Amino acid sequence: MIRDQTYFKQEIKAWCLLAFFGSLFGLIAPGFEQWYLAWIGLVPLLFCICQSNYPPQAFYRGLIFGYAYNLVYVGWILQFSPIVWPENIRSLYLLANTSAWILYSLQQGTLFGAFAFLMRWIPLTGGILAIKDHGTWRLPSALVLPLLWVLIFNKLANSQGSMALPWSLIEYSQYDFASFAQIASVIGGIGISAILVMTNVMVASLFANIFKKEFLKPLAFANKTSKLSSLFFAQCIIFGAIAYGHLHLQDAKDCVARSKDNKQIFSILQGNIHFAFNQVNSLDHWNTYMKLALQSPPGVCIWPEWSMPISISEYPGVFKAMDSKARQNNQDWIVGALDSDSDKNSYNASCMVGTSSDQNKSQIDVYRKQWLVPFGEYSPRWLLNSPFGGLCGTLTPRRIGYKAADSTTLFTSKQNKIVPLICCELISPELASRGTRAGGGILVDCSNTMWFQTKLLGEQSFAVCAMRAIENHRYFVFGTSIGPSAFIDWHGKILSQTPRDKSCTLTSEIFYDRHLTPFSRWFR
Repeated sequence: MIRDQTYFKQEIKAWCLLAFFGSLFGLIAPGFEQWYLAWIGLVPLLFCICQSNYPPQAFYRGLIFGYAYNLVYVGWILQFSPIVWPENIRSLYLLANTSAWILYSLQQGTLFGAFAFLMRWIPLTGGILAIKDHGTWRLPSALVLPLLWVLIFNKLANSQGSMALPWSLIEYSQYDFASFAQIASVIGGIGISAILVMTNVMVASLFANIFKKEFLKPLAFANKTSKLSSLFFAQCIIFGAIAYGHLHLQDAKDCVARSKDNKQIFSILQGNIHFAFNQVNSLDHWNTYMKLALQSPPGVCIWPEWSMPISISEYPGVFKAMDSKARQNNQDWIVGALDSDSDKNSYNASCMVGTSSDQNKSQIDVYRKQWLVPFGEYSPRWLLNSPFGGLCGTLTPRRIGYKAADSTTLFTSKQNKIVPLICCELISPELASRGTRAGGGILVDCSNTMWFQTKLLGEQSFAVCAMRAIENHRYFVFGTSIGPSAFIDWHGKILSQTPRDKSCTLTSEIFYDRHLTPFSRWFR
């Protein structure tokens, strides 16, 4: 096709339309609560991909749609607190926030572009049945496209080693659709994502058959048999998932009865302390959180990420003193801290001290964070040695930053196993299910939320926590530094939460579960 002035005018119109529909699709983000758009919002993108003349054109169209979607979804990045940035660029925090917002949205937008490229390249037909057309096999779009989507967004391009942060996945939009979300205990959030994409494809296929446009052939049902069988299949999947959810929710009382002997009091300590990297007052942290712990009943107290911003290995005496204080209160404390090893590697970490810890052990139990935030917590050496290394090293604490651990540690309180997570590790279904398989009966995330000045991020965090809770049928304790913190039950229901920017405690009775869901068993 000749790329003349007419072509570019048409393409600009298509990009503007895609930017509009991408922004509209971004309203599925928790906090905006337009969850229903996730079931139909991809249809304009699918049509524009089919209308593309070749895969590279489809890539750019997908990029525009995905870019606009993420700009809306992660708009909270624009409200980063100035203290998130190093001192030398803190005065330019508005520019820094905008740059981070744009770059993150572009990175995630390229995944939409990759999906669009492959969709345009693969020979497709509508429905769930493959057909042979003029000697070429056309694959069923209602099966291939959902699989392609989850491979790109949930597994490959957003994996732990990809330098990406999979925050804006579409499945989190459904956390409050309780009867549907329960199917995550079988197929996970990744399966919910596949169902949403399948539904979008089916809707697009119906319109393709109505419009009868040649360019929509990859989506149109080939014949009546394909149409009826495909729609029946989709209805069975969707309504089957909802029916399962209804039954699952009705089982709540049985779940409590089954776990009545495995319950414990948990208290979240929210200190509301704001500090920059080079402005840490450990004594202030000690006094604030010690006061909150004394106000809490016997049980488990959650001190959020960096509530004691010193190294566990370098200051063992401090943590032994904390152990003694926790024992006096008849409490166990999960404390967000730092750690280091003999090779001088630094770790973002948490530890457990108190009545359940073994006093005869020379070292306390320590969990080291496995999933690190790119540039926020580490920068890879190859990037530090590149022409951009100076900037990346400036953004990362101590230039290289923290080291990622490679093993899961469980904490034990009153014979109950706890799966510790730190900050953005809540986005990893792999870590949560791995800890559950290892025997964890509850999920606990210690997070530092002082970077963020918007309610929207808290609501999105709750959605992610709820999905992990449902997937593994585990209570989720989300303890943060300045709020909001929350207790979430094994069906994803938010039981109680704290306000933002307030020093307070939140206490609840939590039930452990030792049974594994199908998702916990199969997902890796």
